[in-house]
Amino acid sequence: MQIVFNFIRSVFLKPSFYLFIFILIFSVDRFKRWSDFENGNFPMVYDVDQYYSYLPAYFVHHDLSFSFQHNYWTSNLPNGKHIPKVTMGMALLYSPFFLTAHAIAKNSNYKADGYSLPYKMAMHIGSILFSMVGLWFCRKNLLRFFNEYITAISLICIYFGTNLFYYTYGLGEMPHAYLFFLFSLFIHFCFKWLEEKKTRSLYLLAFLAGYAVLIRPTEIIILLFPLLIFVNNAADLKERLRMVFSYRLKLMFALFLFLLPFFVQMIYWKIHAGSWFFYSYGEDEKFFFKDPQLFNFLFSFRKGWFLYTPMILLALFGIPLMKGKVKGMRSFMLLLLLITIYLLSSWWDWAYGGSFGCRAMIQYYAFLLFPLASFFNFMNEIFKEKFIRVTSQIIIGVALVFMIDLNLDQSWLYKYGIIASDGMTKEAYLLTIGKTEFNSEEVKNIQNYIIPPDREAMKKGKRD
Repeated sequence: MQIVFNFIRSVFLKPSFYLFIFILIFSVDRFKRWSDFENGNFPMVYDVDQYYSYLPAYFVHHDLSFSFQHNYWTSNLPNGKHIPKVTMGMALLYSPFFLTAHAIAKNSNYKADGYSLPYKMAMHIGSILFSMVGLWFCRKNLLRFFNEYITAISLICIYFGTNLFYYTYGLGEMPHAYLFFLFSLFIHFCFKWLEEKKTRSLYLLAFLAGYAVLIRPTEIIILLFPLLIFVNNAADLKERLRMVFSYRLKLMFALFLFLLPFFVQMIYWKIHAGSWFFYSYGEDEKFFFKDPQLFNFLFSFRKGWFLYTPMILLALFGIPLMKGKVKGMRSFMLLLLLITIYLLSSWWDWAYGGSFGCRAMIQYYAFLLFPLASFFNFMNEIFKEKFIRVTSQIIIGVALVFMIDLNLDQSWLYKYGIIASDGMTKEAYLLTIGKTEFNSEEVKNIQNYIIPPDREAMKKGKRD
């Protein structure tokens, strides 16, 4: 009986547990309100359809050479085969939900074509589940350093106050919520490996990192996390490297697990393209490392990260406030942000196509939760006098409500095209502030200020 009581007390009497109950109920409600299954092939649209393409190609058309008639973004090879622009990493994550829907469709009146209602619903449910599981592991990660209340507030802010919300309910099938899930697990097993020194955790974090790199090669930067966290000086770094290389053969197997996901992709390229490596983006899609669009990436009305997701500013303020054991993550956080922002803002399309805000940074929220929680923890402890402490908490609470409400409203406006997928300007943006309903004349007025980007010119180096 005592064991049962302790379990109930340790799980069911925690604020974050009730937060997840709320998110579950909320997700059921938003599933109905945000789903648009009757409109085209939602959610298998735009980039998602490209990631998804491997599944109908294999299970419906039985042709991974893509020689059947299709509208996928592929590279046409001299041998008549077609290679998808994207890797198969996302398709493998979609596959449990696709296969469930495929079985339902085959045993019902729905078309087993990969795009009928069962597939749409299964994909959307799966994407929400991946995001929620990622958030659950973020909870476990935060509780290593912060109490339940700081953890719960931080999770609420990152889930409802950033564009992770839209890329869970609006178009969660994009890679970002899935990478958020992979990063959350990666962080969890990094902590376990450093604490327990078990090779199982090393193998898991290596595989998770490799899988993230398969989806987006730029994610290789996360390998700095197990090398740099809790490293405060040169002696600590030397000791960490000594510990890593002491694994020897185990480290070699970890490297094999890291490369395994990409090796599967290489086999596909070898079979269908005749080469172990294949750059499907072509010569005109590249990085402009000498001309990173740092200001535009962070502040522009077109897609500025800080403008559309001001909640992240609190996380940045929290970096110098990280103390105690979590202080050992400060160097990594700074290096992560500097390298990532520079790298992503150097891509030919620094705005990353049609998107709500700066979607390229969403997966890194799994890391930014730590300085965000540090900010809340600092503000909770800095004022000793009760009146000042309560007043400051009220002010912060009002600011958080405003930022969450802003994000939810803008997510809704983006879904219905009021906030354009690309080409927003200062004039268009200001016309959307403070309103959630617009008549046709107001919408037309906003659209008059939209300036669609010239993507061909961008590929040639026109950066703004």
